Order: sequence, then structure tokens, then C-alpha cells
Amino acid sequence: MNGFRRTGFALLAATAAGCAAPPPAVDGDIAFVDVNVVSMLSDEVTPGQTVIVDDGIIVRIVPEGTVTLADGIRVVDGAGRYLMPALADMHTHVADSESLKLNVAYGVTALRNLWGSAEVLAWRDAIAAGELFGPEILTASPIIDHDPPSIPGSALLTRPEDADAMVRTFKEQGYDFLKPYRLLKEDVYIAMMEAAARYGMPVEGHMPEAVDVAQAIELGQDVIEHATGFSTAIVTDGTPWNPAFRSREMVETIGRINAGELDYEQVFSRSRLRELAHLAAAKGTAVSVTFQAVGLRALSAADRQALREHPLIEYVAPPFRQFWFAGSFDSVLPGLANLVQWAGLSTFEAIETVTVNAAKYWNRAGQRGIVAPGAEADLMLLAANPLDDIANTRTIEGVAIDGRWLDRGELDELLESVSESYNAADDSLNASDPSA
Repeated sequence: MNGFRRTGFALLAATAAGCAAPPPAVDGDIAFVDVNVVSMLSDEVTPGQTVIVDDGIIVRIVPEGTVTLADGIRVVDGAGRYLMPALADMHTHVADSESLKLNVAYGVTALRNLWGSAEVLAWRDAIAAGELFGPEILTASPIIDHDPPSIPGSALLTRPEDADAMVRTFKEQGYDFLKPYRLLKEDVYIAMMEAAARYGMPVEGHMPEAVDVAQAIELGQDVIEHATGFSTAIVTDGTPWNPAFRSREMVETIGRINAGELDYEQVFSRSRLRELAHLAAAKGTAVSVTFQAVGLRALSAADRQALREHPLIEYVAPPFRQFWFAGSFDSVLPGLANLVQWAGLSTFEAIETVTVNAAKYWNRAGQRGIVAPGAEADLMLLAANPLDDIANTRTIEGVAIDGRWLDRGELDELLESVSESYNAADDSLNASDPSA
């Protein structure tokens, strides 16, 4: 009897294996089918995968053909295409609500805004509530500077005893971090840092010229923008230098190095730079380099004319265009190529800075900036492998953001909307400015 039962069970198992039913249908919102996955968990590409997204989260990644998709799921053909995490712009100035659409069209689904205002706070909160379409935003406070400030409209902080009230106010207003600026006095900066620690406010901004960069790192500044302070700390004796941000001496010296007229080692101490880099790493201070901040200042008249005629200039907010043409504002043009060409990073390392590293900054490591089950499904679908050439990050065929998939046609509609809005605004500005 027992032998018969064992034989019967074996026959039933064999029959079931030979006539296996198809796998159960997998539900979700979006399925990328037969796609090459650039997970950013390693520098390997995994071909022929089906990536399933449900309610804005990646729920499954399996080899193509191993699951059945439920009716109603939006299927995206990934054959010959590459799926990677969407990007974070870690230093930008949000110009207006149109620029939010522009960022999404270029695969940027998270923004770190470095010029805070009540308007930006309102946009940030509206996006989080699903009332406005755009990238997730973290925003600085208004610029905090001495009187008179470098930039009109900055919040003025001239006395140490006023720091506590200012920090408390910005905390209550909902800003994500404080942005110090270049003219703050040393005692005022220290008082601001102490108040920031009391209220749990990160400090991320420029290095005040009155403060040594090592001192700022020791005091706990969380992020140093444009690598300000580092160049002054490592410049060699006898080199003409002005610590002011984008000073004439700085621009001219960097220009001469780039032209081969000066050797880097003649101007800067690489050993001192390494010491500061190790100190920053040990203390947890990040550096936002923004290569083009100095580069725009060094543009020739011919360069500026070429910028005016660039085919993408129509997507730059008109007020920013005027700053750029005058050479007095830092560029937020995409800078991934600079990380490869100028900083010497590999393509994987460059992409890592705006995906994996950005997620770490957001305290969401493993939750975003990667293509993996359980991660947020902010994604880009590319026509070519971004690890082969950083320029391939521009071959965007679609973007997923917050559970929504926008194909190439929908992204083009966003771009057309931005262009129409900015051209109308530019015409209005020119009409009101006789010198334009």
C-alpha cells in the first residue's frame, strides 16, 4: 500500500510538471519588459529583465518571460533599452514652476534648492501633497549674509546675539537647512552654527571668507557649496589670490591652468588638499563642487554669443539667461560630463554621485537612487548604455516619477510648454528693457 501510494504521488508530480499551468498574473501599474537594468548597485548591466512597479515602488525584477502580467498594467517595451535611476540635481536655484517640468523632462526627479523663499516652500509642499507636478524638493533658507550683503534680498545677520532667533524662525518656517554666505563675520558664523546645533538645522552653503575651511568642518558645516574655502586653504605662497567667490584672480588663475600656462602644483598644494579631504570625510562634511560656477565667469565674448544661440537656451528661465550672459551667476546646466572630463571619475562614479550618493544625503540609502525591489520607482529609460558613455544619459525615452510614466512624446510636450512660457516671458522682459 505504501509503495503504491509513493508511486502514485510520483506519477502525479510528473504529470503536473509536464502540464504546468502558466504562472499567476502579476499585478502592478507599470512593467518594463525585456529591459537592460543599470541598477547602480554595481557597474554591471543585467539584460533581459522585467521590472514591475506598483504605486511608485519597484515590487519585482525577474527575467523576461518568467511572469504573466495582469490585464491593465502599462507595458513599456524595454528591448534594447536601459533602465536606470532618475537623477538628483544637488545644487540648483528653482526659478519658477515651469522649471520643475523642465527638470522632469531631463530625468531629474529630486532637487536641492540653494536659494530659499516662501514661494519655493509652497512649491515643495504642493508637490509633496500631489497638488503640483514636479521633482521632490529640499530647500535652503534665504541666504544668510552680513550687511551690506553680497546679494540684495539676503537675510542679514550681523550680531552673534541675533543668530538664535533667526535660526529658530527659519526652522519654524519649514526650511530644510540653513545657507550661510560669504560675508558673514567669524563670531556671527560660530553663533549661527551653535544655534543650528540646538535646533537640529543642517548648515549647507558657502564658506564665509572670514572662516577657515578646516574650522568650518570642525564646527560641523554639513555641506560646502562650490568647494568654497578649499582653494584659499591650499593656494601656494606667492600666488595672486582673492578668496572672494569667483574673484578675478581665481578665474584668471584657473583659466591659465586649463590653458596649460600654469601647472596645478605651482598654484595648489595637493598634499594639503588631501588632508582637508580626509578631514571632511572623517567629520561627515560633503562638498558640492558645481564646476561651471567659475567657468561662466571665464567665458569670452564669443563664448557668450554662442551661449545666446545655443539650441537649449529657450529652456532657461529668462532672468537666468540675463545673469548668464553677464557672467555673474552660476550655471545649473547638467554637469555629469564635467565629472568625467574634469574630475576624472568613471561613468559609473559620475552617475553614482547623482543617484546613490544623493540618496545617502536624503537619508534614503537603499530606498532611492537604485533599481531594486523595494526602492522608489523614479527611473529613466535610455536608448543607450549610460555606463559606456556619460552622454548616453541624454538619450531619454521616458521617465517614471511618483508612480507616473511619461514617454518621449509626453516629455516633449513638457518641453514645448516650458519653451512657450519662457519665450513669452522673454518677449515681455525685452519689451520693458530698452537696452535688451
